[in-house]
Amino acid sequence: MMIRHGWTPAVRSASFALDEPLEPAAVLRARELGKSLPSRCAAVSGPERACVETGSELGLSSFVIEELAACDVGVWKGRSLAEVAAEDPEGLAGWMSDPHACPHGAESLTVFRARIVTALDARAGGEGFLAVVVDGGAVKAAIVHALGAPASAFWRVDVAPLSVTEIHVQGGRWTLARANCPLAISISSGNRWLIGTILIVVLAYYFIGVDEGAASVFGKSIFIHEFVHDARHLLGFPCH
Repeated sequence: MMIRHGWTPAVRSASFALDEPLEPAAVLRARELGKSLPSRCAAVSGPERACVETGSELGLSSFVIEELAACDVGVWKGRSLAEVAAEDPEGLAGWMSDPHACPHGAESLTVFRARIVTALDARAGGEGFLAVVVDGGAVKAAIVHALGAPASAFWRVDVAPLSVTEIHVQGGRWTLARANCPLAISISSGNRWLIGTILIVVLAYYFIGVDEGAASVFGKSIFIHEFVHDARHLLGFPCH
């Protein structure tokens, strides 16, 4: 189960990230979403601060795997996509069209994808879920590999912050179970009691104060009317 880390300033501004923390809103969101994860879930994360913080806020006891780091974009780190497009349009176009290109002087998408796949393969085969908190590019690389898609498909996959992508690995064979799915916020026991109480109150109000009148669900009978007759008088509802 791969989880993209939460929102950061770089994600918000479409920039090649430096090692930056989560936004405050992402911290709160991750804390809520963590309640829906399986209990006793083994976890690993990329080395980036956003990945480590996301795992911590989700309530995961994860250890860092350096090989799960985001793609190294060299001299483009810390710069927005718009800035790179303006200053090095040919380099950016080549990087996005040729998976072997590395105009930024660092890691090509081919090398990056192979690194991510190797790191995940090394940890596959255990029982239960393994939560992997990583950069969005690592999730996209895994999806492309699971589908057996060409490298160009990397640019046709979108992965939202704090979304879940589930990949099954069996005997070296990868299958994609779901992709880019939002983590659901679980309802706490206290909230369940509150919701149940509200429903009971609404139903009681309806049957005591409304039913067997113009909005009866039982038609023209007097069963409900007689059953709650004294309660209607006690609460001051019109009766006859």
